[in-house]
Amino acid sequence: MAQLTYDEFLAATGAYDAAVDASPLPDPFCSASSWIVPAFEAFGEDRAAVVHRFDEGWAAWMEARTVLGRTLMPMEASWGLAAPLVGPDREGLAARMVEVLLADRGRWDALFLSGLVRGGPDFSRLVHLLARRWRLGLGQTTTRCVASLSGGWDGFLARRAPAFRKNLRRAERRGGTRLTFELHAPTTDPEASAVLDVILDVERRSWKGREGHGIDQGPMLAFYRRMVPRLAADGALRVTLAREDGRAVGYVLGGVHGAAYRGLQISFDERLSTLEVGNLLQAHTIEALCAAGVASYDLGTDMPYKRRWAEQLVETVPLVVR
Repeated sequence: MAQLTYDEFLAATGAYDAAVDASPLPDPFCSASSWIVPAFEAFGEDRAAVVHRFDEGWAAWMEARTVLGRTLMPMEASWGLAAPLVGPDREGLAARMVEVLLADRGRWDALFLSGLVRGGPDFSRLVHLLARRWRLGLGQTTTRCVASLSGGWDGFLARRAPAFRKNLRRAERRGGTRLTFELHAPTTDPEASAVLDVILDVERRSWKGREGHGIDQGPMLAFYRRMVPRLAADGALRVTLAREDGRAVGYVLGGVHGAAYRGLQISFDERLSTLEVGNLLQAHTIEALCAAGVASYDLGTDMPYKRRWAEQLVETVPLVVR
């Protein structure tokens, strides 16, 4: 076992991501370095990284002060999506983690293990190992909406309700003559920076930006300024833009991981709300993903409108150890 500094971890993220890809995780996108590193740097102020590398895999934590005392949690704990343990040997990795926790038991008061499927093999193994020594509890369940893209665009539409298809045709009639759509897949820092500037300009004109809830400010801006270049460098960044008379008026920001696409943010100019820009952006994004052979679209954390676009709800829970 080796304990790495944060700089050493940054230099080894290629090996870490290979372990993510080899792991049967419910959310590999949000466990990869392109997600957890930006999250740690944007939201982890005054928190220390604690990274262990084992023969069986990795444990990537941050040490924080919470109401439970000194708490070890994943580098991304804001949404509870990242799995702090990655590697193919799940049983061996869990056992090694417990050994480290026992050796360092004077250093922590609580442990937050997110990204687990309740009743799944990882969850059961961890409960079995941890319940012998510490008190366990469950945190709040996180639900994600996932759409299958099997059968391409026609297959996707066939799985939607008749009312959904009717509303989409109506949106095409309303906005199709005024708007154009384009898909971008930047791979360099300058390209990524340019498309992010376009996104932020749209965000400032959206209802989220106008109400101070957009990604154009605060820690969320810092998060995306770090993540977008990482996704681009990995060839994973995908952005759909809607334009009116050449000016961007809407966007969908996301990334691919393996055969899956993860939607991250969607916004549009508030003055065009009657054109159903959001629905048209989703439709054009899915058409492009289907054409590229992507198998699924993870729309992210559950919201009512997302359920109309998805068939599957994926639930994960955090295990809290005291």
